[in-house]
Amino acid sequence: MEKRVARVLRMEANKALGPGENYLSDIVRIKLDVVLGSGRTTRKSLIVKRKTENTFVVDTYNIFEHETQMYSEMLPQMEYLMDDFNDRRDYLWAEYYGATDDMIVFQDLKPEGFVLGDRHEGLDLEHSLMVMMSLARFHALGVALVSRGKLNAQRLPIHILARNDKITNKFYKGGVQTLAQTMYDTWGPKWKSTSQKLRSIGETLGDQIQELYKLDDSSFKVINHGDCWVNNMLFKYEPGTKRPEAMRFVDFQCCHYNSYGWDLIYFLYSSTQPSARHHHMAELLDAYHDTLTSSLGLYGCRQDNVPTREDMDREAERLQLVGLMVAATLAPITMADPKDAMEIGKMEDETVEVAQNQGMYLNERYKAAVQQDLEYFMNKGIL
Repeated sequence: MEKRVARVLRMEANKALGPGENYLSDIVRIKLDVVLGSGRTTRKSLIVKRKTENTFVVDTYNIFEHETQMYSEMLPQMEYLMDDFNDRRDYLWAEYYGATDDMIVFQDLKPEGFVLGDRHEGLDLEHSLMVMMSLARFHALGVALVSRGKLNAQRLPIHILARNDKITNKFYKGGVQTLAQTMYDTWGPKWKSTSQKLRSIGETLGDQIQELYKLDDSSFKVINHGDCWVNNMLFKYEPGTKRPEAMRFVDFQCCHYNSYGWDLIYFLYSSTQPSARHHHMAELLDAYHDTLTSSLGLYGCRQDNVPTREDMDREAERLQLVGLMVAATLAPITMADPKDAMEIGKMEDETVEVAQNQGMYLNERYKAAVQQDLEYFMNKGIL
């Protein structure tokens, strides 16, 4: 009772993120001066996630409903599991306080010292290793709960990007065609033939991604975060350093049940520095594999169908086209300058390219990164 809020003295609300920092919701930070039951005054801070004014995509895919389900049902089950097995590692998400039809309220991590990474530069190897290990922990929790019958993962929807519907096809074609045209117009003669190959891939990309999503019943599946890009994770640093010591995931609105490779490839091609993904892939997969197997062992899971380290190499190869899709359509959005941010509300427009701002593709940081990715995909025979 002494710590319960008895009275609110003052409230202050401000936008927590600017243009280009979040696309499917508005994030508001609420600061409260309160009187506790003990009579002591203190300040509390909350994050309120609200539907944007342009709710077309959010409503089409029931995004708010899915995220509320994760926070109110699935994440608490993961907390119970950690407690049951005496897993004293930090939770990987913020504390959930409640929700309405168009609003979710949860803990503000900023007072705890958590901050966003640099989405313009991308995450370096040290940050990327922490994310891979944290994804492995999150995936292991889902596997343990599903195997015990505590969660019905089949309730989770198909990932948005595997729907192969009007919206996703518009997104794929718009992004790939904008990149191909930018390459043809501004990158010089070396890239003209590659731009034509890329344009051709864009015509059938939705069909191919949908096929890659299909798995047989015996495949190793996990609950994927589903939108694992740099602005959906926050880091806390060792005092006086830039060394991350903890992290949290946010935005559980696109969670889905499928191969672990979706989260890994999505993260690596949307959020890491090219040097991390192209020169340290083995190290990153090692970190994921070691943490996954040790976490599953901690939770007493059978490991007869857990992928070996060699299986992970094969899965990363199988999903290379997903990497190309992320590099061509999502990475320019994640790296965009605020003035070039994608206008998600325009996804409802009939024109394929209308929601894509070419300024994103002219970004020099993005150009330098995606050129390395495209050369890699050409060497792999994807392009």
